[in-house]
Amino acid sequence: MRGREEEKVATVYFLVHPGYDAGLAPPNPRSEKLLLERYRSTIDSLGQYDVLVILSPAKKDDHMRQLRGESDGKPHKHPSASEDSFPWVDIERYSREKLGRRCVVMGDPDFITGPRNRPSESVRELKSILHARGLSIDEGTPAAYLGTSVGTCIKNTLWSVFSEMGLRGEHTIMAGATNYNRLEEPELAEVEKDLRGRYIRHHGTTPNVKVRR
Repeated sequence: MRGREEEKVATVYFLVHPGYDAGLAPPNPRSEKLLLERYRSTIDSLGQYDVLVILSPAKKDDHMRQLRGESDGKPHKHPSASEDSFPWVDIERYSREKLGRRCVVMGDPDFITGPRNRPSESVRELKSILHARGLSIDEGTPAAYLGTSVGTCIKNTLWSVFSEMGLRGEHTIMAGATNYNRLEEPELAEVEKDLRGRYIRHHGTTPNVKVRR
C-alpha cells in the first residue's frame, strides 16, 4: 500500500499560548477578545499550503480534559470563551474545522522553557506528526509567530524552530497578533535586535528575523 504523497508546506504558523493572558490577574477581557479575533483573522487568511501549529498553554496531561470542558473533573466556564471551555479550546476547535490536517495542536511543549541540555521531545513529536500527515518542510520553509508572549514564549519557540527543527528561512513575528500589538517602533526594533543577538551568541549565525508591524 502506497503512503500519502508529501505536500510541500509554504509557511508554518506557530500560534503560541492563545488565550493565556485571559487566565492572568487582573484580566483584561477587551484586550484578550481583540487578540482572539486577530488569531481567527490570521487563520482565515492562511493559504492552502500553509500549516498552523497551535501550542496550547495547557500541559499535555490537562489538554484532553480541557477539550472536554473540564478542569479537575468539573465543567469550566471562562469569561473569554464563547461556551463552557477555555479560550484556547475555542481557537483549537475553530482551526481544526477550518484547516483539517493542516492544523496541529500540541500541549505546552518542552521548548517553551528555553534552552535545554537535551534534544526537544516536542520538536521530535511535531516533525513526526507533519511527516505522518504528508506535510513536508525543509530548511528553507518560512515560519511565522503569533500569540503570547513575544518576550518569553514566542522567543523560545522561534529559538527551537530555528535551531532544532532546522528552519533557516524567514522568521516573522506578527506583532499585531501578539501581546505586543501596542508597542512603539523603538520597542519593536529592540525585539528584533535581541533575537538576532541571542542567536549570534549561541549559534554563531544570524537568522532572518522580522517583526511585522
